[in-house]
Amino acid sequence: MGLALIGLSHVTAPIEVRERLTFRDRDVRSALAAVLADCGVSEAALLSTCNRSEFYVHLSSESGLAEAVRLLEAKGGGGGGGGGELPQSVVSY
Repeated sequence: MGLALIGLSHVTAPIEVRERLTFRDRDVRSALAAVLADCGVSEAALLSTCNRSEFYVHLSSESGLAEAVRLLEAKGGGGGGGGGELPQSVVSY
């Protein structure tokens, strides 16, 4: 497949949304493990700062991109009454 970026930043999301998608040091291993196990991803890296949270992934399948976006939405409360702002804030390339 290829390389993809999935995430959000200060450009695409307000602070309230970015705070829900912060990955602390203790969360990084489990987040990467989830992406690798559940998203059709063969390699992954996570960049999480105060202004952005981004997964850089090598996709093994086309469905992997949608699965990784769903993983971010789940962490951020998307689909669970989170106000609907998360799906519009997450970008993927």
